[in-house]
Amino acid sequence: MTVPVESVSWLGFVRRYVDMKWPGAAAKSRESTTDALATVTAALVRDLAGRPDSALLRRAFREWEFPPASRQLDRPAEITAALRWLGKASLPLSALAEAAVVRPALDTLGLTMDGRPAAATTTRRRRSVFYNVLQYAVELELLAFNPVDKLRVRSSRRKVVGEVDRRVVVNIRRRASC
Repeated sequence: MTVPVESVSWLGFVRRYVDMKWPGAAAKSRESTTDALATVTAALVRDLAGRPDSALLRRAFREWEFPPASRQLDRPAEITAALRWLGKASLPLSALAEAAVVRPALDTLGLTMDGRPAAATTTRRRRSVFYNVLQYAVELELLAFNPVDKLRVRSSRRKVVGEVDRRVVVNIRRRASC
């Protein structure tokens, strides 16, 4: 029996994605995945009363909801309440077909917890995870296309520094002559 696409929530789908990826993922990949998903999942919710603090939501995702083994453990009351709210507020996966939903989610991936721009490598890594999650939805035919592919890339991309500034690197030969 297939579940109607409209009834699949973002949170429910992300659980499914994590369950698929988790067993074969290295520890660093798991860390990157939970970071990206915690960041974007907080943005893919309806505006309902009782929204938990952002730090609490992030902790609930990363420590209790996304790691499959943690889902079976007894949870603190505030984590249970935060995840209950999220279950109600999570957008349907089908809503991600709209650019008006995906664009703000992508923008959120480029920010730190305090709202400042994240490092370019962090943003790139998070976007990669988000893209792969959406690609998995396409693979399962829960989305007709990956909505990220339809968005234009903004021109204000930050560069990753790939060159060493010799003025700030210790030079042993120069230091010995001082």
